[in-house]
Formats: sequence, C-alpha cells, structure tokens
Amino acid sequence: MQKSESPITSNLITEGPLDVLWTSSENFLDVKNGKLVFSFVFTHADKLTIHGWHDKPIGGFDPKTPVLKLENGKASAYKYGLNIYFGNLILGSGDINKIQAMIKKEETKKVFFVPEIYETYYIKYKIYIGNEEPNTFGELDAIDTEFEANPSPPR
Repeated sequence: MQKSESPITSNLITEGPLDVLWTSSENFLDVKNGKLVFSFVFTHADKLTIHGWHDKPIGGFDPKTPVLKLENGKASAYKYGLNIYFGNLILGSGDINKIQAMIKKEETKKVFFVPEIYETYYIKYKIYIGNEEPNTFGELDAIDTEFEANPSPPR
C-alpha cells in the first residue's frame, strides 16, 4: 500500500530564507513613543516578515492594524527551519527614539532590519539606516544603528 501525502501537510513550510526587511524612514519616524513588539507573519507562501505593535496601545490592541509593517527585501544568508523559535521581538522605546534621531541627522530614506540567528534557536534583527533600494543591494551599504529587535523572553 502506497502512502499518500495529507492535503494538510503537502504544502507545509518547514524552511526558507530570512529576508532583509525594510521600511521607509518616513514610516519609522511616524512611530510614536513606546516599545514595539513585533510578530512574525507570512505574507506569501515563502515570504516571512514582521509587523510591530505598541506594547501598551492607547485604546487597546487591534491585531489588524500594526503600527509598523516591514517589507521584504533580498534574501539574507540566514534561513529559518526546524528547531527555530518564532517568538515576539522587542524594540525598546529609547532605541526607537535614538534611531529616529539618527535618521534625521543622516537624512536617510530607509530603515533595514537585517536578520541573524541568535543563540542557535532564535531570530533577531540588527537595524541599519541608509538610502539603498531594498531589492538591489548585495553587501548592505548602510549605517549600523547598533540597535536590535531581540527575542522577547518567554513569560
């Protein structure tokens, strides 16, 4: 008897590239004070990105309206796969304010979130600012803000 694939598991995504994510500086400057909590979301069958919400939103949490949606750029050298945790990521309020000040000072047009695998099992994003087109860069020519969106500790 031959095994057939289940329709539920035949299209299961188990690995793929972690793209460099980006947003316009204008969108990032529009983020109000407060910590951002990012969640992973698939926007296409093979495209993973993150969307961010304020930690304590005024008027309550609305899952349909993130404060910041990141777009997919080129694939990075990193991949997600088995044994990688998809936890929320945190970007602190003070970090956001400092990145916004850097954007204004340097007059950059884009904010890039560059993925890395952290401590073997987690994904984090280093944050850069620059003017490159998100789908054309090879080696990213941008300013390292020295800030990161880090995995939130389990509660």
